[in-house]
Amino acid sequence: MYNMYIIKVKSTMRTYSTNEARNKFAEIIDIARREPVAIAKHGRVVSVILAKEDYEHYREIEEERWMNYKTITAEDVTDKINARIEKLEQKLLNA
Repeated sequence: MYNMYIIKVKSTMRTYSTNEARNKFAEIIDIARREPVAIAKHGRVVSVILAKEDYEHYREIEEERWMNYKTITAEDVTDKINARIEKLEQKLLNA
């Protein structure tokens, strides 16, 4: 399964068609070490090539985000649900 990363695409990001990318791959790799490069197929950006360091940075962000989700305990969720139910019951009683 692929992880999706949201990369803010600058309006000035260099974009190459898949045919150009095939013909200029070495050049694109050199550019991507400095800034992300978009690859378009039929006029639509389908991939972004970026430096390994940038990729690792995005992976770290994703891992931290995932760890935050995994640290929520079932007890915390139950407490939140019960608090919400209690609020709704109070609204019904006061109506």
